[in-house]
Amino acid sequence: MSFLSKSIFSKDYRSVLHQPWFAALLLVALAPALHAVATWDLDGGLSSAAYALRHYSYVIVVVEICVMWLALRNNMSFTHVFADLPKSVKVLLALWLVLSLTALFSTTAGLSNAVFTLARYLIHGLFLISMVHLLKTADFLDGRVWLEILSVGAIIYLMLLVFFCILVPNPNDFPWVFRLPSATNIRQIANNAGMLAIAPIALLLAVNRRYFFRYAMALMTVLSFVSWSGSRATLLGLIIGIMCGIVTVWKFTSIRNVILCGVASISAITMSLALPVPDPSFGLVRLVKASEVQEDPTSGRSELWIQTSQQIFQSPWIGYGSGRFRENMGSQYGTVLNHPHNFILQYLYDWGLVGGSIALLLLAILGVKIWQKREADPMYRFLAVSAYVTICSTAMIDSPLFHPLPIMIALTLIAPVFVQSEHQPHR
Repeated sequence: MSFLSKSIFSKDYRSVLHQPWFAALLLVALAPALHAVATWDLDGGLSSAAYALRHYSYVIVVVEICVMWLALRNNMSFTHVFADLPKSVKVLLALWLVLSLTALFSTTAGLSNAVFTLARYLIHGLFLISMVHLLKTADFLDGRVWLEILSVGAIIYLMLLVFFCILVPNPNDFPWVFRLPSATNIRQIANNAGMLAIAPIALLLAVNRRYFFRYAMALMTVLSFVSWSGSRATLLGLIIGIMCGIVTVWKFTSIRNVILCGVASISAITMSLALPVPDPSFGLVRLVKASEVQEDPTSGRSELWIQTSQQIFQSPWIGYGSGRFRENMGSQYGTVLNHPHNFILQYLYDWGLVGGSIALLLLAILGVKIWQKREADPMYRFLAVSAYVTICSTAMIDSPLFHPLPIMIALTLIAPVFVQSEHQPHR
């Protein structure tokens, strides 16, 4: 609580505690921890119910629906929001929905899984709309509070994972890569932590000397975990995203703060070397070895990409429907992966060349809208640019645009840019 003692719970901030946006943000901040608790399984077994909780991320979907409910209770109308969209966006959304439903019902194989996966994408869009609405109705909005809550939520989440690792009764027999709580794979957990790292990074870049230590500790905690996970994609995507954010919105930080943030980041990555790893697939050493020139530096991704491309051209017009990748590719090539580790191929596989291209165009339009928000508060523009670039960069070689948790975190970081302007600065 000391991390928040002089901000969120001080007299100046008590007015936010009863505001709907604050409740929504608390839900999002606690969602990773709640997901970890829901998938807590120390024996490494995986019942059908436990598998469903991990694979479908029910907890995260419920949190997004709760945020939508808060927005609806506060006079949001999805009909009015859709009517206010540019005509071109409305046409693209309608076309994508028709094509995605066509792909969905093109076969009855895996239909329930495909329906739920498509529903998740729709819920993500409604979640962003809901979060923006809640922020627009806020009487008081403070960027530091926003980021501190997300940072504390990240630390709670990671501490739970650390406790889990300590409590595992038979560590030598535990399937560490696939059974840590809140995900189906340690790389997926790294994606979650990488997106959450943007909050303390932003705080550190904008900080004054008074708060430097607490924000540096928060950042080092999250980044050391990312390095410990051994995920190249997460670190690479985060570096690209943060650099793009700094270059795009330089005026919210300083050279001094950038250097301090860099020193804290390098220290965190180096510190991870001292952390014991439960499996050779973890750790900074594994990350470095995997990045060295070898027979296949993509760790098997190139073959998967070729196979996915071949299947795309087997059904180029309507695709296969979202959520069918694992079953279809498993029967063809024996893969056990849920996605092709490349979001462009993922969309084209799911919805065909036309529907997938429309989905990619809509994602690009979101990026353009973020870029055009030059009047927005610099802090919020940095968050939006960094989150957008980080998740897209990482998703070129990994899964954050497939799994709900990193998507929800990214949308939460993006939402304020569509609300706050330079003429209404955060306090």
